[in-house]
Amino acid sequence: MVNKIISTIIRLIFLGIIILTSFYCLLAYPPFTYQQVIKLELVTWLPIFVKAQPYLYLVASALLIPILLPSLKVVRTKKITQVFIIANSFFSIVLIFRPLLSRLENSINSLVWCFITTLPLFCLIVIDYLSYYPKVVWAKNINEQEDKKVFLALIKTALFISLIYFAIFHSRLSDIDFHPTISQEVFTLVWSFSTHLVMFMAMFAIFNLIRALARLSSKAAILEFWLIQLLAILLVTWVFKGLIFAAIGFNNFALLFALIFAALLVTFFSSLSILLIEKPVETVLGLLLKPFTYQSSVNQVKQVCFLAALVTTTYLLTIKFVALDWNFLLQKLIAIVVWLFTFAHFYSSKSLTTKPPRVILMLLFALLSLISYKTISILENQIFWQKDNQSISLSQLIDKYTGYDISARLLKDIFVASNPNKSFYKFLQNSSNISSERKVNPVDINLVENLSNKETEKPNIFIFTIDSLRQDYIRDYNRSVTFTPFIDAFAKESIVMENSFSHYGATGLSEPSIWVGGMLLHKQYVTPFYSMNSLEKLLEVENYQSFISIDSILETIVKPSPNITQIDKGISTQSLNLCRSLEELKEKIINRTDKTRPVFVYTQPQNLHVSVINRENRTVLDKDNYGDFYAPYASRVKRIDQCFGDFINFLKSQGMFENSIIVFTADHGESLGEEGRFGHAYTIFPEILKIPLIIHIPNKLRDSIVWDTKAIAFSSDITPSLYYLLGHKPVAKHQVLGRPLFTSTMEEQKGYLQESYLVASSYGAVYGLLNNNGESLYIADGVNFQDYFYDLANDPRGRTNIINPEIKQKYQHLIRQHIEVLNLVFFNY
Repeated sequence: MVNKIISTIIRLIFLGIIILTSFYCLLAYPPFTYQQVIKLELVTWLPIFVKAQPYLYLVASALLIPILLPSLKVVRTKKITQVFIIANSFFSIVLIFRPLLSRLENSINSLVWCFITTLPLFCLIVIDYLSYYPKVVWAKNINEQEDKKVFLALIKTALFISLIYFAIFHSRLSDIDFHPTISQEVFTLVWSFSTHLVMFMAMFAIFNLIRALARLSSKAAILEFWLIQLLAILLVTWVFKGLIFAAIGFNNFALLFALIFAALLVTFFSSLSILLIEKPVETVLGLLLKPFTYQSSVNQVKQVCFLAALVTTTYLLTIKFVALDWNFLLQKLIAIVVWLFTFAHFYSSKSLTTKPPRVILMLLFALLSLISYKTISILENQIFWQKDNQSISLSQLIDKYTGYDISARLLKDIFVASNPNKSFYKFLQNSSNISSERKVNPVDINLVENLSNKETEKPNIFIFTIDSLRQDYIRDYNRSVTFTPFIDAFAKESIVMENSFSHYGATGLSEPSIWVGGMLLHKQYVTPFYSMNSLEKLLEVENYQSFISIDSILETIVKPSPNITQIDKGISTQSLNLCRSLEELKEKIINRTDKTRPVFVYTQPQNLHVSVINRENRTVLDKDNYGDFYAPYASRVKRIDQCFGDFINFLKSQGMFENSIIVFTADHGESLGEEGRFGHAYTIFPEILKIPLIIHIPNKLRDSIVWDTKAIAFSSDITPSLYYLLGHKPVAKHQVLGRPLFTSTMEEQKGYLQESYLVASSYGAVYGLLNNNGESLYIADGVNFQDYFYDLANDPRGRTNIINPEIKQKYQHLIRQHIEVLNLVFFNY
């Protein structure tokens, strides 16, 4: 038995290295993950794995050799084992001298390598099957009590999972912006239990169908073994395609590679199960669950200890990944693993009851669970609670609850996705994350006709785009903020656009949209980019001396030029820090040789990025009390405020402040616990789209312009505004272009305003419309197949989704029209 345990551990190590290697290759194919995960090094341990992978693979391959020696002694496995050992050893050595992962590019070759790197594991699985499968002693007859055993285990699993996540919800009540009443808690728990029951009873029905089909064969147990594996492969395929691949924007070949990974995992663990078996097979399901169970026991103490350990592990992992998660992806995967281990435990533990339920009672219970779930679904929009002159429906309550009960959220997403508007969401997916394999020629974007140098004195231009800075963490947008006094002082000498947004959630497209001065095709990226880079064209024509932090995105979209001096050179994107950048910038400004040339500065520091805060263990930088604000984030905003204020004082001391256009903004905001969300991922909720936009304009320019601080504004309006302020006008009008925020007359400005504006995720098929001067937001989520509608005039934080069929039909049609304009007219795509 000890040898089998050691053998299992070595196989699991080999599995882990293969899966990580293959999945890394896959990440290099979608443009989003290549840019953000691989180039940006968003996951800090991945670069370490890339460097260590050849050596880890060599060690794992060496460890495999002694455990495969028994297979060399068997005639039917001797040749394939010899070939595998020789070929795999050769591949291991080649990797040492020619590492694979560090050479990957954003091309179809990465997908080819993704498949190739799975082959060694498939070979190992074949060897194990040839070695151990013939030794399995199958039961001659199907165990008639198996159905009842599975039924009871599934009911216990549904109840246990519901209680685990209800307890997690309760443990996080201090993080929640609403406090449910006892009746609301009862309803959510009943809904969660009924939702889990419906799913698990559906699985029970499928399991019974498999067993019924198996009974038709003379080798029922063997047929059941393969049919259950087929079912498992289909389920794991959905996990990869519908959950993991959808979240990372991998659509092309998604089904094929989901099947590959699913077949790999399912057959690997089934091969482990036949390796670990030591006696004739009593039940097929018991055999397949062998790798996920401990020794069966009626000892209640052991059972309680295992369940307590499972609860503790689930809680700790869920809480750990709350702020690290990619729109609940990791938490959903944790929930699936918890389902598996919980069911395996209840199935393998010997029941203390001696009388299993009758078949008719099982069917009746399954029917009642479905009826209770459907009843709650029908009443979701008819049951209301009144509190503090506000009403909340059961549907809205469930939306809030599932931000914390991730297991129920996963099931809710599955049920919603089972009947989506397929053509509309397919359209969103086809318009998103356009692959590098699909060639799109860049268009020439000209914000004005005949752009030429204006023989006038030029103001300096400073653009500070603080990555992930929320609007409501700046005092001028939220009077309860007390930690941004220097930005507040700057705002008093500047113009505060009170109704400002980003067109894009996340940096991938939001940063380029600033340089373009408008929206872009949903592709990372159309290259060469220069013909679309309106800001760089302006800087070249007007002979600006540029100081720019060249991050991983600007490497692609900004053309190298002798007029550009890089700041933060040699510093990775995720390490860009405003305070350090400004200190270097001061030195470069003082020491510049030609002080007659106007200065342009652009930097996008990462101080507030969720990955940076998590990398720094979510520490609070000082001992201040930040009240209801998220302290790790707020303390960093305070640090930014201090450094920014110091730099403004520097500009004043150099006599540059009054001759400078200074833009203080963000590329997007951040979720900091709203409805359980953290980060920005591929979502475009209000807290992510709302950004600060504060612009200082020299007095000599202000005297000849007008503006409307309450009109809707976007970060993509910055470049058109610079064109206008530098005398390049009229600025082109187009649905997908930004507008000048400052014009000679209000009448001219009104001509640029639109009734609705398209917004989108940078990384997924999620689009929306801001309507009526930003007073409402509609979101169509083509990843999770859900839509949202928020009345931002009365619900500025977007707490209550008031979607209905009429609203959905209207805005889905409008979103399609906007995207078609973007694709077909502007980019000729």
